[in-house]
Amino acid sequence: MKVLKNRLFITSLTAVIIAIASWLHTTYETADNPLSRQAETVWHLVEEENWEEAEKEAEILWELFEDKRWKMEFFGPVEHVTVARYKVISLMESVRSRNEETSLELLAKLKARFDEFVIF
Repeated sequence: MKVLKNRLFITSLTAVIIAIASWLHTTYETADNPLSRQAETVWHLVEEENWEEAEKEAEILWELFEDKRWKMEFFGPVEHVTVARYKVISLMESVRSRNEETSLELLAKLKARFDEFVIF
């Protein structure tokens, strides 16, 4: 009887842990990511060739990135944050020079990188 109670307790505890982990994963996947959202805004402006607005929004992306950088470095690899930082700088230069192809390529890479980070 004791063995049965012990197994039932361990099984219940395992089920609770799995349920919590599943809930956390779902919450993380659906969480709003401000950097990805801002990158999408810049993407649409570059596609529309609205360069003045795209430049302003790229500056906002830079400021937002710098504001959130310590969190990304804390929760993820510092090397990835450094690479993303250089890509944001390159994006700003690309938007200033009105290079659509390079800007869209950098935005796609940045969005993919931002989606990997835990940002809140």
